Amino acid sequence: EMVVLGLVAALVLLVVGGLLLTRLMIGIMTKSFQRKIEDHESRGPPPPTPPALEETAVSKKTAAAKQDKKGASSKQAKSRGHPSGLLEASLKGHTEDVLDVVFSPDGNHVVSASADRSIRLWPVAGLHGREHASVRVPVELDHATALRFAANGSVLAAPLAAGRVARLFAGKDLVAKRDIPEKPASRHELVAVGVSVDRSKFVMTCYADTTLQLWSFKGELLQTLDSKMNSNSYAAVSPCGKFVAVSGFTPDVKVWEVVAGSAGEVQQVKRAFELTGHTSGIVHFAFTPDSRYMASVAKDGTWRAYDIEVRYDLQQQCITLGHAPYENHGTPRVALTPDAVTVAVASGPHIELFDARGPRLAVIRDAHVGPITAIAFDSLGARLATSGDRVVHVWVNEAGVRLKIDKLNADKSKAVGLAAERIAGQIQLLSSSLSDMLGHALLA
Repeated sequence: EMVVLGLVAALVLLVVGGLLLTRLMIGIMTKSFQRKIEDHESRGPPPPTPPALEETAVSKKTAAAKQDKKGASSKQAKSRGHPSGLLEASLKGHTEDVLDVVFSPDGNHVVSASADRSIRLWPVAGLHGREHASVRVPVELDHATALRFAANGSVLAAPLAAGRVARLFAGKDLVAKRDIPEKPASRHELVAVGVSVDRSKFVMTCYADTTLQLWSFKGELLQTLDSKMNSNSYAAVSPCGKFVAVSGFTPDVKVWEVVAGSAGEVQQVKRAFELTGHTSGIVHFAFTPDSRYMASVAKDGTWRAYDIEVRYDLQQQCITLGHAPYENHGTPRVALTPDAVTVAVASGPHIELFDARGPRLAVIRDAHVGPITAIAFDSLGARLATSGDRVVHVWVNEAGVRLKIDKLNADKSKAVGLAAERIAGQIQLLSSSLSDMLGHALLA
């Protein structure tokens, strides 16, 4: 019994001690809480954060984000545009230097060749889009250094850099067909090729010595010509297929006539005429699509434009339309609008536009970062494509189009009836095209 009573007493003391300890802790916590309340009341409540400050902070953050976005857009626009306001499109996709650019004969594509072993077709209808899609045509085991279409667009001839042969592509998709000749016919560099499929059927190859050769589409050698120029720099077949022309060390362009049979077979090649007037070697020249006019550019720092529709069989000389000096920054290239109204000369990274009768119309400075490798007008003469670096640029020929409109207005004032209506239609087409292109030009 004594043990039981001891346990009960111990249990009672334990319970009473726990209650006393709990009461003590509650008292301490209550005093501490009351002291904090008193301190808080003595200091007063903290001032609330003004809503205006919160809004200002958010506004500054938003404004900064907008400014960053605006700055990025500005930098993007500057990289896409040009101070001239004439850059309609910048076509990017090649991974190595672009060596040549042309418009397809039907006017539907800009076509470029690059050292990246590809040819690209860029739809003209997509020039105003934010992105520029293209069709890539591979050049197997080599790369094309130039592009030359037959007048009807059915065949494209491209000289190969290493192979020293002309590779032929056919159809809208530019399917590679064969090389002409199958093996290099010369140890010298292949500087130019040409092709004709209409009134005459042949492929032309021109080498850096003095040799030009005409081939059948089966690879048969038809004719070998000697320019007697010490060295050749450029050669071309006229769009009509009637002429083969070459320039080089001497200050003239030599032109042969290709006489063909009813089936287009080459029967004879004979000297036709020469383009004269320069005082040093001619680097480059160009035909208009109708083969009536030519333009040349030489090391003497001048360009010249000619009317070649003459009776050369009666020793009649070609008519000089105009000539003028250009800024020679090396490796000049020349192009002539189809109507022979405007001449474009590219030398180094710059482009100059001239009235084909002589006066300079406009200059586009730093059109490319490096030297321009090729230059070509479209079928209206309203667009000018250039290649250089890894990009193709398409420019608006504003000065040339306005000059053409002025000439048409002068003609319209003298015309009557249907002739006046036809000229008015041409003026309307050029005016609307120019307005549309300038509206989409990329400003720096």
